[in-house]
Amino acid sequence: MNFLENALVKRIHASVAREEYFEETGDAFYLVDQVGRKQHSVMFDCKFDETAKLFLSLPTITKNIYVTITDGDPKLVRYVIGAIEDHEIEECAHIGDVILLDAPALRKFSICGVMLLAASLFHALDHVPNHLIFDGEEYKFVSVCFLTDFEHGLWKQEGHDALMDYFTKTEKDLISFGLDMN
Repeated sequence: MNFLENALVKRIHASVAREEYFEETGDAFYLVDQVGRKQHSVMFDCKFDETAKLFLSLPTITKNIYVTITDGDPKLVRYVIGAIEDHEIEECAHIGDVILLDAPALRKFSICGVMLLAASLFHALDHVPNHLIFDGEEYKFVSVCFLTDFEHGLWKQEGHDALMDYFTKTEKDLISFGLDMN
């Protein structure tokens, strides 16, 4: 069976991927975690930025649907989403949480972790509902925002509101990963 033909995947896609922003078809992918569980995700090309992709986790082992739009390396972004799912399984994951990731590939860009936010913070995702109910199960949409060392320090010292104010003041580009894709 084509995973992208799955009814839940179609509902998730319909809830997130506006036709004017994202391609209709995507690339399904999975990672196998340390205990053998499959962590599924889908990547869609963005129509508004040729270097950016929409990433969606598919809730096969968790109840959150992690969403991000980024120009980051697809393998690295999928790894990060898998690490967030691992965190959710071990400790739970909620909007507002900061998850530190010790990955040399992220450190190259001064990225030390992620903050989980409402999907509506991304302009292209401002229509995404907070949750989706499918077959009696509730799944929450949670966006993934990459954090630099500076941003993490600000969050740690001054709190969530100060970081959100900083994002607003500096007009943080939630998509840019600092990668040169050429």
